[in-house]
This record gives sequence, C-alpha cells and structure tokens, in this order.
Amino acid sequence: MDVLSVNINLRIVDKNCNKPKFYKVLLRSLFYLIEFNPITFLVTYIILKRSKFKQRLGDKVSGIFVVYKKDLIEYMDNEFENSMEFEDFIKYHRDSSVELVKHYSGSYKIAPDKQYIEINNIRKKLIGIDNMTYDELKNQVNQGARFRYFYICVSALMISNRSTSDIYFIPASESQFKYHLKYTIITMLFGWWGIPWGIIWTISSISNNLNGGEDITDEVLNIIYSEIKWKEEKQSALSYQEKNR
Repeated sequence: MDVLSVNINLRIVDKNCNKPKFYKVLLRSLFYLIEFNPITFLVTYIILKRSKFKQRLGDKVSGIFVVYKKDLIEYMDNEFENSMEFEDFIKYHRDSSVELVKHYSGSYKIAPDKQYIEINNIRKKLIGIDNMTYDELKNQVNQGARFRYFYICVSALMISNRSTSDIYFIPASESQFKYHLKYTIITMLFGWWGIPWGIIWTISSISNNLNGGEDITDEVLNIIYSEIKWKEEKQSALSYQEKNR
C-alpha cells in the first residue's frame, strides 16, 4: 500500500477487492515515471477522465483500483453485492443512459430530464421522446417514425472538423428537412474553407443530410429496451436483497 492511500484513507485493491500482488504494485509504480512526465501528463489526464473507474494508465495495465476505505468496508459487509461477478457488479451500479419511470399501465415512460446514448464514445442527446412509453415509441416506429442524426462541417484554412448533431426522433408525418436545415446551412457557409477535407466533408455532409441523415432507429430501440431489462433486473435484485436482510 502506498503512502497516498494511507494519508487520505484510500486503499488499492484488485478487482476481487484483495490486496494486489507485488508485481502489480511494482508495475503500477513504474508507470508513475511515464504518467508524471510533463510531456505525457495531458494524455494521462485524458485517460483518467475517460476511465469508468477513474483509473490512471498504470492502474489499467496492472488491474488495480483505488477506492475509499469506507466504500470498501460497506461493500465487503454486503453479502449480496460481494457475491457478484465483476461484470455483474458493474452492470448493477452503472448509470442509466436513458432515464425511465414506471407508468401506471405497467410499462416504462421515458423521463424528460435525462436522455442520451453514445455513438463512437461520444454522448448524444435524444430529442423528441419526452414522456413517451416504450410501447408508444415502438408503435410510432412501426408506423414509419425514425431516429436520425445529421452532419455538420466547419473549416478554417488547413483545419476541418466534421461532427454530428443530436439524435432526433422524427415522426412519420414530418419531413427531415426542418431537422437538418440549420446543420446543412452551417456546413454550406463554413465547411468549404479547409483543404482538402473541408471540401470533401462538406459535400458528403450536405449529401447525407439531404438524403435524410443517418438512420439509427434500431440501435436506439435496442438501447432503450436494454435499459428496461436492466431496470427490471435491478429492481428484482433489490427486492431479493430486502427479503434476505
């Protein structure tokens, strides 16, 4: 255990909450030489921020986790949680990507305050599905509604950037035009001015937007359905835990 862990009440453990083997601690310590180098510090910081468990590069490589002593004790005293496999524990405590509330009909309604999914590790907001139940959503999709996103390209001299819009739920009765119009205009005005990618991405972005954008309906429905299943499994697990206290 290192001095930092003792001083601020942290502990270093492996994924089974045991004291790490010596070679893992040594490997983690060797990575300090890389992580605290001024040249690589920014890269290390980015890795830390993007890590699900706030692990530095050395932690990831050595399979070590830094946890609060209080949380570790609570976990070890909880027979239900500490009997889980590692992947099940992650699933049990993960954040929802789409917030769901129980509807009086027994189905789940999509809450208006937290709706997003990740595309290529980038979080994108879902727009247009506030207070809809999953059944209502599926019915509209069966009638022709789609989830779509659109492209935006902005350039300046040798620098070009192509990104994607939020994800829109577009009913069957509506045209995609009003949803992509602002992104297409921005691209037409500011996309051309980079060589060569500004020109290439501007043309492909405008073409894609005019053709209706990217249809990711199946992906979104699968994610929402997975959230419902996860919520039901967690509720079942909590009920089991309450019964066995």
